[in-house]
Amino acid sequence: MSYTKTLTFRSNNLGTDATLMLIFNKALAGSYDKFPVVWKVTKFGVSGQYQSTVTFSSQSLNTGFQPVLRGYITSDYQEGQIVKGQISVPYIFEQDLSTLDDNTTWNLSYDTATGKVSINQA
Repeated sequence: MSYTKTLTFRSNNLGTDATLMLIFNKALAGSYDKFPVVWKVTKFGVSGQYQSTVTFSSQSLNTGFQPVLRGYITSDYQEGQIVKGQISVPYIFEQDLSTLDDNTTWNLSYDTATGKVSINQA
């Protein structure tokens, strides 16, 4: 089944600088020899409004690929970079794109007590 999903990530006076890296890196059984590629990298600033919109289009190919997108707060990677090792920070976002509405909005927020950024659906 083919589909297109558009995800909008936004922040408003986040309170910290944050770089969001999006990658399809959920391991599939028997895929240990495949390395994921960083899909998108977006910077969000301390103050002001920031927004990034990404669009994913699937094709009806039976490749075994699962469109599970993960988000990490890290500035260690660039778009298109091959990731050959473990990412040094935990993911803060994980969504199977095939289960989402065609258009979704996600808010980034920063907890000053924990020092952590989170992403929640608007």
